[in-house]
Amino acid sequence: MSLAVPVLFAIDVVVMVNYNKKVEWPSIWRLLPPTCFGVFLGSRLIGTLTSAQAKLLVGTIISGILLLNLWKEVQAYLARDTDKTGVSEVSDQKIVLPSLWLTATVGVVGGFATILTNSMGPLLNVYLLSMKLDPVVFVGTRGAFFTFVNVYKITQRMISGTLTPELIMTCVPLMVYAIVGVAVSSFIVKQFSKSVFMAMEYTLMSLAAFKLLRSGLQSA
Repeated sequence: MSLAVPVLFAIDVVVMVNYNKKVEWPSIWRLLPPTCFGVFLGSRLIGTLTSAQAKLLVGTIISGILLLNLWKEVQAYLARDTDKTGVSEVSDQKIVLPSLWLTATVGVVGGFATILTNSMGPLLNVYLLSMKLDPVVFVGTRGAFFTFVNVYKITQRMISGTLTPELIMTCVPLMVYAIVGVAVSSFIVKQFSKSVFMAMEYTLMSLAAFKLLRSGLQSA
């Protein structure tokens, strides 16, 4: 797992630089404090929660957020259907800030999970989906957020000795391929409409939640 962190860090840095002007920075500053607290807890409490339990916890929360987002979409659809003025169409273009309790839950649990199972990605994705971000803003914000998180994780692993300069050097070829992949994907992302992008993400995150729950139950 330690070898994956430098590769992911390289990807996130390139994404952040590439989409710097599209990053939703206020949302990052809201989510970072609880995430740092979660990472701190995970670092101190390794062994008290197994990998299987962490996967079950993250999978359950992802499923809950997905269901909440689905309910909100149904309500918005019903509101549009009854609103003859079309005002609700305009509101869909605004960024929807998640509640403080959801931000705190995603941050703490995600920070804890990223230490144990490196599985905060799907949790962050459903959090960002609830904000109804445009595809480039979504990708840029995700990359910028994980840049900060992975700086901490790399520092922690180097201090603990689980990640050495020699190991990082073995990751360099993978980093190069990953950066090329980011360059290609940046073109592809811009071709998606917001509705298509969100539909794809919801599908992928539903599959991710199912995979985490199944893996957690099989390992329990």
